[in-house]
Amino acid sequence: MSVWKLSPNECRTLDLSNPDELLRYAKKLIGHSFREVLMLGISPDDSSMKDYGNVKFKGGMGTLIEERYFGYKANSDEHPDFPDAGVELKATCYDVKKDGELSAGERLSITNIHYDERIEVNLEDSGVWHKASLILLIYYERNRSIEKLDQKIKYVIMFTPSDVD
Repeated sequence: MSVWKLSPNECRTLDLSNPDELLRYAKKLIGHSFREVLMLGISPDDSSMKDYGNVKFKGGMGTLIEERYFGYKANSDEHPDFPDAGVELKATCYDVKKDGELSAGERLSITNIHYDERIEVNLEDSGVWHKASLILLIYYERNRSIEKLDQKIKYVIMFTPSDVD
């Protein structure tokens, strides 16, 4: 296991309104497994341990990062995960094909569509843009031959869609 460059109080003193600080903190995950994240002992409450690694737990690795690294209770709120910074957190996997090419492992869901509400014509005024305009993306390489908790985080970036997107 790798040595963490993280003090026990760093999560509690993290400025959740600063996108640069969120990115800096998230980059400390690179090279570490999800099991190592659990070993940090960060938790939003004293509730029982979830089975984040269960294959039936869709979004388990993202929930683990939210709850056991950033220390907030995962939710399906329509606002960004870090509202004061305007940052949405997403963890997703990628696959390495036999020829070495990288491929998206799963689709990435940003928000749900509310069918009983008015749809905004202007993207910049929409709820989806409010969440997707600044995304903290955490990538891990999916290796189906090892447990999900032992897979390692490989890349962390802050993403803003381009005008073309």
